[in-house]
Amino acid sequence: IYGRDNTISNTEKKAIDFTKRLIENRIHTYCQSDIEDYFDLSTNSLDDYYRLLYQASINIPRVLGHILNECYLKNVVYEKPITRHSIIEAAKQYYYDHVSTYFDKFKATINASGDDNLDIFVQENLKNALVNFAQKQKYDLKHTTNSYFQNIDSIPTSHFTILPQHEQYLESLEFNGFVHKINVIAGKGREKESFKNQNRLLYSFDRGLCAEEKIDYGKPEHKDTKYFQQRGFEYDDIILMTLKDNKKIVCKSCGTSYIIDELSSFRDFNMKCKQCRDGICEVEFDRELKELAERKLTEAILTESELDVMYAILLLNKNLPEEVVTANLIGKETDYNSYFIAWRCKKLEESGYVNRSKINDYDSYRYSLSERATELLKKIINR
Repeated sequence: IYGRDNTISNTEKKAIDFTKRLIENRIHTYCQSDIEDYFDLSTNSLDDYYRLLYQASINIPRVLGHILNECYLKNVVYEKPITRHSIIEAAKQYYYDHVSTYFDKFKATINASGDDNLDIFVQENLKNALVNFAQKQKYDLKHTTNSYFQNIDSIPTSHFTILPQHEQYLESLEFNGFVHKINVIAGKGREKESFKNQNRLLYSFDRGLCAEEKIDYGKPEHKDTKYFQQRGFEYDDIILMTLKDNKKIVCKSCGTSYIIDELSSFRDFNMKCKQCRDGICEVEFDRELKELAERKLTEAILTESELDVMYAILLLNKNLPEEVVTANLIGKETDYNSYFIAWRCKKLEESGYVNRSKINDYDSYRYSLSERATELLKKIINR
């Protein structure tokens, strides 16, 4: 979006400028006050807040809207200015409400295919492995001889790099907001010429995830952007070791199996087997993982759309307590159209999950969750 000049600082500068223009234009158009009236400028400048809001939302307008709405509910309505702490807490709340629930919600639905259900467990394992390693590196890197990590009590480990051929393994985590691809950077030189100065992809964990998991974000102020190039942040082996425990490539004709990190080369040749030449290979999952997915599938009682609608009502009641929850409002939260939502809520009412009541004499309905639905959602998302 901002141009691939491989310079992290230039990319970030352009991104922050977008955040600044987006917020200032909205306030100029819709508010009767100046932007300075909303933020605590005693300890941080507006530029500091723009940078933090960019980091928290990665300039996704919907995410930015949720974060600012949370700041509104916790600060502005009480005539308190928005602080750095309140933005970080809002990002944490967004992650808590909209991102971290993804795995639990998906595993609880009945219309996921077998492989999709299996892959959810793989992606969850991968996310946990990456987060756990970042938490460990937070303390381990300061004991290395690398000068970039000296004299730092708690090392920021929010960013990591991978080789471009491993990008495919993070697509689902990126799509669902757990990680974000930031830039393409040059890798550090290596002794092996084949790896020397090979470009790498720079990722960051979600800002809210970092707040939730107590991972320090960014880099120390006195360090340059080469901080992100250090080999301690190369996570290719973490990804491949995690996937090896869950997936393998198997030929459906001769039965030969291959390790998962050969997937990229297999895809280049249409998954043809190297052994028998005529056979086509497929990705297979670990047997224990299959059994776990099958067990979870038998416990599922809701479709994905039903769970989406119910969870949207839960969040709307929490985040917009003064609003009447209508099909139109639920549609803005879920991207389903209002006709589909009205039909789905009617079915959910028949099952005892949703309460419907007419708004005056019109055909529109207001929706709320029954006690049964509230308890079920708490169980599904482990809250």
